[in-house]
Parts: sequence; C-alpha cells; structure tokens
Amino acid sequence: MKRTLVTMLVAASGLTPFATFADNQAPTAAPRFYLAANVGYGTNLPDGLSDNPAVYGLTAGMPLNDIWAVESNFHYWAGSADFAMATTRTEVDLDVYAVDVAAKASYELMPNVRGFIKAGYSYLHANVTADIQDMTGILSATDSASDSTYKPVASIGLQANYGRYFTTLAYNHFFADEPYKLNAVTIGVGYTF
Repeated sequence: MKRTLVTMLVAASGLTPFATFADNQAPTAAPRFYLAANVGYGTNLPDGLSDNPAVYGLTAGMPLNDIWAVESNFHYWAGSADFAMATTRTEVDLDVYAVDVAAKASYELMPNVRGFIKAGYSYLHANVTADIQDMTGILSATDSASDSTYKPVASIGLQANYGRYFTTLAYNHFFADEPYKLNAVTIGVGYTF
C-alpha cells in the first residue's frame, strides 16, 4: 500500500507542472466525447500475475455537465507462472479483464487540473489455462477454466488538461474476491472530441 501511494504521489507531482503551463487561451467547443489509453501497475495481484504486473486499458466517456460524466473503462491484466516439481512441470496462464460503467464527479483543483472520483459496477472475467507436462516428455495435459462476476468498482485520481488533450493518473479498486481482487494505478493519455 505504501508503494502504491508513493507511486501515485510521484506521478501526480509530474502531472501538475505541465498543466499549469497548458494553453488556456485556445478556444475549444464544449466537450462531447473523450477517449483515453491507459497503462499501469497492478497491485494486490494473484500469484499468476505477480510476475507481470502490467495493466492495459481504454476509457471512453461523455460529460453531462462541468462536474458529472459517465465513463466506461476496459482493464486487462495478463500473467503466467511456471511450477516445477520432481516429476512434472506446470505452466499456468491467467488472463483477467474488467469492463465497467461508472459515474464520475470532478472538481477543479487549479487551472487545467481536476481531481475526480468514480463509482460504478464492473463485469470481471478470468480465464486460467494450465499446461502440465511429465519431465520425461511422455505425458502432457492441457486444461482451462473461466469464470466471471459483477462487482463494484471505485477510482480516485487527477486529470490535467492541455486543450483537447489530457492526461490522467488514477487508482482503481475492484471490490471483489480472488481472483478478481485487483487494484491498479494507471496513467492515461486522452483526446476530447
């Protein structure tokens, strides 16, 4: 948790100076729709994902007014792990994705920088594939399983605006049990249409 908080503070301090120098004079039409691409670091990961904590995502949103917006996010985590025993070797691949819809409230902290919170519901899906091989190479088996659930999701973060472009820093928390008990710190770059 300390590591996540430190990561967010360092990234936030990097966003703030750029937003203060953003061009405020450029006239823009009222924003109607925005898209963003996100990358980040997954925290609280199951064993299979701990080797590769990368999180990838997309965000699409529609502002309702100066404070409220409706957003949909897609997050993807992928990981694998190898286990070797005296007579067998097992390779496990775990893919988890989340699609959520949330209400977003934002507040202007300084010119061109807004703080935001989001709350909504998420569809979480996990797929596990296991490949088990005998060390002699004679026997081999592959099996897979998948599961899905609907759970609440909440986010908190900062958004720095540069005309029609913007950057975000967010902490996302999924209120779920294993293997969906995932959190992510993400940085995004987006464009307002």
